[in-house]
Amino acid sequence: MTGNQDRDPAARAAAALLSADVTRRDSCCVVPGAGEVDMVAVEEVRRVVGDEPAGRTQALIIDMRAVCFCGSAGVSYLAELAERAHARQAHLAVVPSPPLNRVLKIVGLDRALPTYATDAVAVADLGIPDQCR
Repeated sequence: MTGNQDRDPAARAAAALLSADVTRRDSCCVVPGAGEVDMVAVEEVRRVVGDEPAGRTQALIIDMRAVCFCGSAGVSYLAELAERAHARQAHLAVVPSPPLNRVLKIVGLDRALPTYATDAVAVADLGIPDQCR
């Protein structure tokens, strides 16, 4: 992430807790994140993800293997993304860290969000074109 100096203090604090970026590969979009996703940092995730999945994006893959904490705001945002993807006839896949995987199971989101061990496994399982690998 760049441009921290032109954001407000809360956004700079979120950037310090979270690292996220977007990699677009043909018809899929991979968002790897690292750090903590709390109610402040989730706004940075929203900024990074933007309006995805949009246009020709068939799959949005949120790679959270390096996320050490995901609060209720982050979990709620994953549910929001699942609804958005469904409405746009796109796929959403989550690559959770072990603690996040446990939270998803506890709240029942594991039934609504397909989870995978890696983004490559998600791409293969979802049947997305080879350019996404």
